[in-house]
Amino acid sequence: MWRVRLAGGVPAESVIVKRAGGELAGEARRYRELVAPLGVEAPRLLAATGGDPAVLVLQDVGTDNLEQRPTAEGYREAARTLARIRATAAGRLAAAAQPGIVSIGAGLRRGTADFVDAARRAAAGS
Repeated sequence: MWRVRLAGGVPAESVIVKRAGGELAGEARRYRELVAPLGVEAPRLLAATGGDPAVLVLQDVGTDNLEQRPTAEGYREAARTLARIRATAAGRLAAAAQPGIVSIGAGLRRGTADFVDAARRAAAGS
């Protein structure tokens, strides 16, 4: 993976270029199919080549991210994002369920009461 600065554009503009081989060669397809539909904040996939190896060009979101500079607010936002991802996935799985078949999405739904109950069990050591 490389950060590439673009010539002729905005002076600080750059992109991330990834070379992916083997199982990772399908990363662009999975990014389009799995990440983009969730509607969460994520680097844009700007370009990709097929084949093995594949080359992906992604938006550069810079070094100010949760991985590089962890913060309490960043952690809270990451938790909220993961909750939105889970809720979106559960809703889509539930919508895709066939009549008479228990949806896998139903098992993914959690409410505040579920988390309160889990906290009580954890506090009790059970």
